[in-house]
Formats: sequence, C-alpha cells, structure tokens
Amino acid sequence: MRLLKILAVVGVAGCDGAIITPSPGDPSTQMPVDPSNPSNPSNPTNPTNPFLPVDPNNTTNPTNPTNPTNPTNPTPPVDQCAGVTVAAAPSTLRRLNAEQQLNSYRDLLNDQTLAPTLAPLAGPIITEQEVETLNAAAHALVLKKGHESYLKCSITGALNSTCADQFIADFGHAVFRRPLTVDEKAGFKADVYDAVRTNTAITPVATFKECIDATAEAILQAPQFLYLHEEGVVDPTLPAGIRRLTGNERATRLAYLLWNSTPDATLLAAAENGSLDTAAGVRAQADRLLKDPKAHKAIRGVVAEWLQLDGNSHQASLEAAPKDATKFPFDNAVLRAAMREEVLALYEKVFFETGSFKSLMTSRKAYVNRSLGQLYGVTTGLPANDATSAWVDLKDTERSGLFTRAAFLALYTPQDQQSPIRRGVFLYREVLGQALAPPPPNVDNTPLKPGATALAIRDQVDTRTASAGCQACHAHINPLGYALGNYDAMGRYVTTESGTLNGQAYSVPVDSTVTLKDVDVAGVVRGGVELSDKLAASVPAHDTMAKVWFTHANQRTAVKTDACSLQRLDERFRQTDDMRDLVLSLTTDDNALFIQETP
Repeated sequence: MRLLKILAVVGVAGCDGAIITPSPGDPSTQMPVDPSNPSNPSNPTNPTNPFLPVDPNNTTNPTNPTNPTNPTNPTPPVDQCAGVTVAAAPSTLRRLNAEQQLNSYRDLLNDQTLAPTLAPLAGPIITEQEVETLNAAAHALVLKKGHESYLKCSITGALNSTCADQFIADFGHAVFRRPLTVDEKAGFKADVYDAVRTNTAITPVATFKECIDATAEAILQAPQFLYLHEEGVVDPTLPAGIRRLTGNERATRLAYLLWNSTPDATLLAAAENGSLDTAAGVRAQADRLLKDPKAHKAIRGVVAEWLQLDGNSHQASLEAAPKDATKFPFDNAVLRAAMREEVLALYEKVFFETGSFKSLMTSRKAYVNRSLGQLYGVTTGLPANDATSAWVDLKDTERSGLFTRAAFLALYTPQDQQSPIRRGVFLYREVLGQALAPPPPNVDNTPLKPGATALAIRDQVDTRTASAGCQACHAHINPLGYALGNYDAMGRYVTTESGTLNGQAYSVPVDSTVTLKDVDVAGVVRGGVELSDKLAASVPAHDTMAKVWFTHANQRTAVKTDACSLQRLDERFRQTDDMRDLVLSLTTDDNALFIQETP
C-alpha cells in the first residue's frame, strides 16, 4: 500500500503517457484502421473491396486470370512480383493483447506463475479503465520482486544513484525490447526515481527499494512496452521509400510471431551485434525459437484464432456454445475442454512432426480423454477417466482431419442439431478462402425444427435457400455443410436424424453425398472423410492457410502491396506442404525485414 501512495503523490501514471508523450506527428499516436469497419477497403465483406477473390468458377470472366485449376484458361496467372524489388507494406502501430502482455511479463520477470489481472484488448487505444487495470497489474508484479534480478546492487541498501541508472538501463532494455534513449533514461530517473526520493510529502523518506519499485512499475506499463512501434532506418541499398527494420524491431517481430512473447536475451544480443541484419541471421534465430517449448504454445494460439474457438461478435466460444441439455445430457465443461485440447494438440502434433497441411486435413489421430473418446466411438486405448488424455486412432470410415472433430462440429452448430450452413460458411470462407457477401437484412434465421415436418435437415435447408437470390451463395455453402451431415450438434457420428411429428417419433437417413462446385474441390464427395481428402489436396486451401499465417505474423489484413509476398508464400507452400517451412519463410519475408515509408 505504501508504494501505491508514493506513486499517487508523485503523479506517476505509466501507460497514459506521463513518462513519454509522443509528439503530435509521431506515427504512434495514429489509430490503426479497424479491419472490421465496413468502410475499410480491406474488409473482406465489403463488396467494393478491390482485393476480393475473383470467382474462380467463372471461366468466362475476363478479370479472372489466376484460376490455377482451369486448363482451358488462355490467360496465364498474373505475376504479382514483376518489377517488385522489395515487397513491403507500411508499418502499423500494434498493441500487445492480454496474452502477449502476460507472456511477456512472465518471461521478463522469470516467473511462469504470474497471473496479474489484465483487461482484454478492447481496441488500439487504452481506455481509462484499462489504465487503472494496468496500474494495479504493474503493482502486483513488482510485489513479486522479479524485477530485482536486474539490479546490480542490494535493493535493501542505501540510496545509490549509479545503481539506479544501471537498473533503468538494464530493466528498460529488456522491457522495451531495445536500448533506452538518453531522454528515456533521464525521464525515468528524474520523473520517477528522483521524484520519489526527494518528495517531502512522502513520510518517512522513501527507501532505495521504494524508489526502484516505483521506477519498475512505471517501466512495466509504459507505452514503449505496450505498443509495437516501428520506424526502421534508411538503407541506401534499398529502393526509394523502403526502410530496413532495425535489429531490435526484427527481433520483436520474430519473438511475437514464434513465441507470442518478448525477445529473450540471446535474441536481443543477436539484434544488437548485427546478426539479424541478414535474412540468414534472422532464419538462424527463427530456427532456434521454433525449437523452444514456448513455440508450441504460440502455435496453438494460431489454430485457436483460425477456428475462432474463443468466439466472436457473431457466436459464443466453444465452451459457451449453448446445447440442449435434454438431448445431450453427457455435455459438460470437462468434455468441452477436451474438445478444445484435442484440436490444439492435433495441430501442434502435425506442425512439429511433419508440418504437413495434408496430414492436418486427413489425420485419424486424436488426443482424447475418456468422455471424448467415447463420443468418437473409440473402444480401445482410452484413458481410465477424464483426468488424463491419450492419443488414439479414430475409425477411418468416420473421421479424417481437423474438420471432422468435435470442437469444430459442435462450435458451428445450434443448440440441438447440426448446421450445414454455419459449417459450410466457415469452410467456404476460412478454409477455401472464398469471399461471401453479407446475408440480406431480411434473411430468415429462425432455427430449423426437426419436428416441423418429417424431413431431414438437408431437405429443410434446401427448401429455405431455394430462391435464386439465396442460391448465389448457398449453392457453394450448402454442399460443404451437407458433406458433414453425419455429425450431430456435439460431433457424434450418426447415420440417421430423429424427430417427432404429431407426437410420433420418426427417423430419416442422413444423405452426406454432394456435388461440390468450387475451385479444385469440385466433384462428387461422399461424407466428411472424402471432403477432408479434397481439402487436403486443394490449392486454395493451402493458399488460405498461408494467408492465415501471414495475417497472424503481420497482425493486420493483407493490402494491395502484399500481393507479391502472398504469391511467394503460396507458391512455396503449394510445393512443400510444410507449415513449419511456411512459418519460417514468413520470418524472412520482406514484410518481416522492411517497411514502406508513410507520408
């Protein structure tokens, strides 16, 4: 409590700019474009977006020169890299999210048990409430004493100005991911350390420990920690308008891509001894980081983000997705947690063992506890209870790859029955990378009721989406969802759908045979296993996986100047099918090494 009073007396207010205030022209004061804004030209739902994918099935469309699956197309693909020397985009101001903050705090203070209360990322600009949360979090962290390891003298000793200077330089270097400027060091010394030391309103007089603790709190919530701001440096060997990212900026990008955390001392040393000035040096460090256990956790975060397991503005998280307790009495929090763990573990296993995207789409391996294994119909090799999990083999006639797993199937479905539309929309947009216009405002979203008529869900969806206006999208969406018709709202494999009509029970067979029309998955597909085989071989699916990683690495949607980078990534990933190689390629992509100047 005494430290809080000291900070209140001297007026330290970490993250709101009390220590370092950006100048009016500083790019760090500019709010990034919100990609969800309908007026944003990079929004994939904006019909005026010039970067929307061209319909690859329209072979007569003169604007479609890039269909790789149309052998009769006389127009060769456009080379997006023609005339491009360095394919870099302008840098955007990025704010650490709560997970990145927590990971960074734990690594900086060498304590993986730290659990300060952190506000979820509400937007690019910190709110007053978040300021208070950050103040409290920084105070809680300092009480754990992890910052004391950066001190070169005894924290219980007498006031020591020289030691304080060294602490500010060393601790600030680690927290800010770069050496502090002269002005920054002077600012923290005068505005915090000296302000606490000399303030006559503090009684008794502040100790050396209290001065250091107050300084550590201010550093831990400073804008230089909370935001990733890049300026780059002029390099006369580069084209006009292109700047080279500094070693520290490259190190920061690398660490948050592969660890979702701050650079370690080895990476910062490489940044400052010139090792990251070359692509080869960056790749060497990337190889090292990817072998660290921290990379496994970061990789899991990407698949959770891609599958939207934590929900979004349109749907609940996997854990909160509502289900009919009467129809699914076995549903509980332990089972939901096992569903999440299974898909994360599958992606992690495939990524680090073979890296193969095709394997991700077709693997029959599953990491299950007893309840999830029983849901899958597994009878051998199951754990004795739900407290542990084990790898088992799933039936090859029922399951194949990521999109036949309960986490995806249960998340993209209503309370009591499978949803071909929601499942199909995800596959069409987030796996095959095809654009969809938003549904009309008068769309009928009333949940289908199996008991309304003795019809299968597929027949009911066909009836509801039969109009020409609906078919513009649903001719593509529905078949993808129908192919997953053998999986109910909890992801169980079924061959019939049951309901009641006029008080009488009925059962109708599931028909999961479809004819797909899109890109290179076109053709007859019989159920989820064959659909997974199609996705595994799909060029657009590979390209979309590359774009998922590109977006994650750059923390923004792709813009026009990214066309060359995406083309290079796509071409390589189509050849290698290796997600590890894809991620390592991103570490030496032009966007990871250079930035384009902004006016």
